[in-house]
Amino acid sequence: ARPIAAMPPLRLRGAGGNDRIPGQEEVIEYASSGRPRRTIKHNDDPGRQTPFWLCAECGNMLYPKEDAATRSLKRVCRNCHREDVAETNLVFVNDMRPNFSAADAGAEVTKDPTLPRASNTVCTNCQHTESVFFQAQTRGDEGMKLVFMCTRCAYRWLQ
Repeated sequence: ARPIAAMPPLRLRGAGGNDRIPGQEEVIEYASSGRPRRTIKHNDDPGRQTPFWLCAECGNMLYPKEDAATRSLKRVCRNCHREDVAETNLVFVNDMRPNFSAADAGAEVTKDPTLPRASNTVCTNCQHTESVFFQAQTRGDEGMKLVFMCTRCAYRWLQ
């Protein structure tokens, strides 16, 4: 594999717009087959890389898929449905989504216009009657609960 270009630092679209992940840079390489492969290099650990493959047809990311008939691993484009046979059956999973819990919800949640609002609740902290509410799992061994948050003082309570 030969690197062809060092891209600017990887940017992920977060809730607050594009957020740079410090210590990472994106590099595009070509494999011996000629297919492009993007690699995220971690500057804090030069030996650590997270590879992902690009579709030769449309340039979108290829995702792993098992071919049950041949018991082999393929890479499939979700956009144009092109399939490539993977050289190895090894799959790396890098879950970059943060674990969110009701305890993490801050006062800014009360300003979210997409959340439903309740005007018939009373906050036990400040006696305000308007709150936002959403479902969250407070513990791993319990089901979802309804979380209310006061729009004045951001006090939370469960129902």
